[in-house]
Amino acid sequence: MCVPVYMAETSPEDIRGFLGASFQVMITFGQVTSALVDALFAKVSDGWKYDFGLAGVPAVILLVGFIFCPESPRWLVQKGREDEARTVLKQLRSASCNVEEELQDIVKICKEDEKISNTGQNSFKRMAGNASVRKALLIGIMLQFFQQLAGINTVIYYSARILQMSGISNSVSTILWISCGVNAINFFASFIGLYLVDRVGRRLLTLVSYCGIVVSLLLLAVGFTLSDTSSPAVTPSAVNNTSTGCAQFDTCYACTYEYDYMPGGGKEPLNCGFCYSPGSSGPEDSSCVAWQMNEENEMVPEQGSCSTNGENAKTFVAQYCPTKYSPMVLVGLCLYLISFQSGLGPVPWIMNAEIYPLWFRSQGVSISTGFNWALNLIVSFTFLYLIQGIGFGTWYLYAGCSAVAIVFFTFTLPETKGKSLEEMEELFSRPLWKLGRG
Repeated sequence: MCVPVYMAETSPEDIRGFLGASFQVMITFGQVTSALVDALFAKVSDGWKYDFGLAGVPAVILLVGFIFCPESPRWLVQKGREDEARTVLKQLRSASCNVEEELQDIVKICKEDEKISNTGQNSFKRMAGNASVRKALLIGIMLQFFQQLAGINTVIYYSARILQMSGISNSVSTILWISCGVNAINFFASFIGLYLVDRVGRRLLTLVSYCGIVVSLLLLAVGFTLSDTSSPAVTPSAVNNTSTGCAQFDTCYACTYEYDYMPGGGKEPLNCGFCYSPGSSGPEDSSCVAWQMNEENEMVPEQGSCSTNGENAKTFVAQYCPTKYSPMVLVGLCLYLISFQSGLGPVPWIMNAEIYPLWFRSQGVSISTGFNWALNLIVSFTFLYLIQGIGFGTWYLYAGCSAVAIVFFTFTLPETKGKSLEEMEELFSRPLWKLGRG
């Protein structure tokens, strides 16, 4: 919450977007690092304890680093410490920059804010009476709102599960390593936004990013739907329609669906997997059998139900079905991450740190960030329920939300590239539905 504001207030105008986007780059670096740690400790006993413990290392580095960071010049001016603000600006600006002119602009804005604050109005009442700031706050909130409704943290948090659902592998360790690779793509894609944000601008980058997200989400949805509709059938002789166990299912998808319940058997789902012999035209001699967890935390068929060793060894999968559409899902997932990180990832953080006047900046960023994390919680929490309720329609839902965002931001999102923090109020003086013009 504090970092985007600090970066915006200490950055020169010409590289403010670049430095703001670096915030998102570091987030993705943390994600790929955590995915790597997960993969490394996947087969270690109580490996999750190391995952939690190692998370303290970057926190300590950040704490030490902050000791050497100067205060924001704008905060120093607010506190009447102009000489210190001048010193900080000289440290943070190149020799060619007119530090004195920038300082006087900051002093002018701070004095105007001080006059108004002396009237006894708090920042929220002042915001309510200022149409420009209200519109800026709405845009800031909607940027964070639609960012989460695009499903990004669902994709990051459940990337291993999504990959497993796509049919790539049944091994948890293998899936975690592939997930690490996907997070690496997410990290490297964030450099696209870092490079483009100050070159093409925030508005165009956001709209193009959303278009890529809609296409990739539809690709994910179609890939999963085709995998479902072309699910291999269980050999008819192995199906028992009167059974209340795994033998009742007649397709691989029905067999491996994790929300299958035994009628009258309580709330525990059936643990069923698909056992088959690979054939030239697809799975052969297949059956749906129960599975159990082995010592390596892998899902294996119950003893005697599916022979996976020996001359006539069969293949057993517990959480996906063999399908030729797995590459479509993987491509959709990678395209989604590239599209997101090239624009929608960094832009909401950059713009929220620069569109508010100084007197409302910390409050505006706090409110929009609160919306971001609240939606993060809701979207992440509801993902598995949506998969259970509407299946792969979940991806169509996220694509629909992103399509709505394209329409909304086409009319309302202004370009802030090249504008000083003190010029933002004038930028938002136009009617809301005309902010995106010109």
